Amino acid sequence: MRSKAEIPALATGLEATPSNVASLASGATPFCSRPLTARRGGSWLLRLLGILSLTALWFACRPYIGVDGDARLYVGRVLADLDPRGVGLDLAFAHDGQSRFSVFPHLLSLAVGRIGVGPGAMAVTVAGMCLWLASAAFLLSRFFSGRLLWAGLVCVAVLPPAYGGFAMFEWAEAVATPRIFAEALGLGALGLLVDGRRFFAVAVIIASAAFHPIMALPVLAAGLVFLGLGDCRWFLLLPAAAAAGLAAASAGAPLTARLFTAVDPLWLRVIVARSPQVLPLLWPANSFGPAACHAATLLIAWSLADRRLRRILVAVTLVGVAGTIIAAAAPTQLIMQLQLWRALWLSSMFAAASFAFCGAALWRRGGASRAALALLAIAWIGLDNPVVSGVAGLGAIALRFGWAGRPFPERWVWITWGMAAVFAAATLVSRGALVIKTFSPFPAEYQWSMTTWLRSGAQVVVGGGAALAIAIGLTRLDRPAGRALAVATTAVLALVTVVMWDDEPSVTRARVADVGAAPLRAVLADGSVYWLDSSGTNWLWTGRPEWWSQTQGAGVVFDRQLALIWDHRLTELIAAGLLTPADRFIYQAARKNDPVVTLGALSKLCRDPDGPQWIVSPVGRVQGPALSMAVDRWRAPATEYHRGASATGVLAARDFAIFDCRTFKASAV
Repeated sequence: MRSKAEIPALATGLEATPSNVASLASGATPFCSRPLTARRGGSWLLRLLGILSLTALWFACRPYIGVDGDARLYVGRVLADLDPRGVGLDLAFAHDGQSRFSVFPHLLSLAVGRIGVGPGAMAVTVAGMCLWLASAAFLLSRFFSGRLLWAGLVCVAVLPPAYGGFAMFEWAEAVATPRIFAEALGLGALGLLVDGRRFFAVAVIIASAAFHPIMALPVLAAGLVFLGLGDCRWFLLLPAAAAAGLAAASAGAPLTARLFTAVDPLWLRVIVARSPQVLPLLWPANSFGPAACHAATLLIAWSLADRRLRRILVAVTLVGVAGTIIAAAAPTQLIMQLQLWRALWLSSMFAAASFAFCGAALWRRGGASRAALALLAIAWIGLDNPVVSGVAGLGAIALRFGWAGRPFPERWVWITWGMAAVFAAATLVSRGALVIKTFSPFPAEYQWSMTTWLRSGAQVVVGGGAALAIAIGLTRLDRPAGRALAVATTAVLALVTVVMWDDEPSVTRARVADVGAAPLRAVLADGSVYWLDSSGTNWLWTGRPEWWSQTQGAGVVFDRQLALIWDHRLTELIAAGLLTPADRFIYQAARKNDPVVTLGALSKLCRDPDGPQWIVSPVGRVQGPALSMAVDRWRAPATEYHRGASATGVLAARDFAIFDCRTFKASAV
């Protein structure tokens, strides 16, 4: 039997803890009866500080790494178009199966043509990041306002953005790619759709697809599900679209014909080795840690949300789950190339944005709900561990749904929050120690890099804690101390961002600056170049196509010929001893040794009819007899560092030996 004092506590949604029961019995207004959102009024100065600090935090958590990652492919595409007989002959650009579907290369080409490669790529990245943050704010403001909106945006800035297999992809990446623009426009389109402005929403989705169709497709699907949850007649479009797609595929229409075409074994073998992320059945167990955390957050947020927020949460969750299941169950050419599992970016983003909302709603209910919030925080901190995130997420769900409205001892709330604090501290210490151990052999520019220290997860603990404090209402900006804290926080974040956001290593800056490369280009006047352990952007120095690099293999899922040529050359390099068998499985295996250049390796590769015209290698990785065959040497403007095969080894390269393969072909004759 419930006491008379417990009944009103349960009716308001508070847990029936002694403190809540006593509060209601005394006639006090329960905290949960006050609105979750703060007043829309407030000082313009505080709003300005909020915008400045949020923008600084956004950029600080996404430092710029330069022409690296997937930006190499898009910057290279621009240079290939400008020099079709040079960089344009590179394998990645001669068999490019993606760029023709995007307007992004034209935008990047315009920027590069006006202000140069380095500044152009950076300017495009900054524009994409600003658009993304503005679009996220626009979309989230349809559901939250006041402190919940600010807290949600802080969570979007600091919580881990990785999704999919092998943690390869992130939303809102600070690199010059079309994804960030397609995502930003997609978020804006969803915001317009929520507002009921369907015509404008469709126009913005089309613009998103013009940048990156793969990233825009889940936005379209989520928008349709959102509409269908409000009016089931919209769901009639799903079978109509499916029927049209099947009819087009059956008729052999361009692209859609691939829907019924299987990937042949040779091609599939290359994809499995080089791009296992496109096949969900190959994802390792730790890839499902984020999924468990996101699922728990979205489910709890759904249980606390109003009807409109529930619709969008259900929509992005259904689309993400359906896309992943289809990608796993039917890996035909088209399904594999569409990478339907990438729909997870939407559910991942909404999970991050909903964490603050969950925090405010759970905290106000007290009792078991506060304990659930502690477990949910543990799930986010331990995101990369599927056991931690899974167990903590299930615990949070159990407390939210199993103990809702039931008495819950307050000491257990303290215990769960104590566990969260200990786990957060232990995680910071262990990850910080790992960062120090990993990067201690590297020079200072790597040790003090923003990118390096983000690996510690400090931004998740500190930033996530700050977001909860904002959402719960622990920060009070209507008081002098709160305003002083806001000013100090904004100043620190702005200073850190200005000083450290451009996180390019010196060697990356040197490549795009095009300084000191003239002597190298004078030697490498024609032909392709194999650069030992190339970064994938050495055409910035040489002006010549690379014969083989790992970066070239990024598009093997889109072009069969590219995949087979890339794999054949990889096999030749392994046979020559210039790569190891582990280099075929870069996400699943690690090298046991670092290859060195020998006379035998030079002779074998150079005499291959399909071999390169030039081989460039760090001098320190060339055996003495082979070094005597070098036709020239070149000193780079900056030193390049690689992680070696040994646990603490670092490979440093600044002086390079240049080998002309015609020398070895002539000696064979």
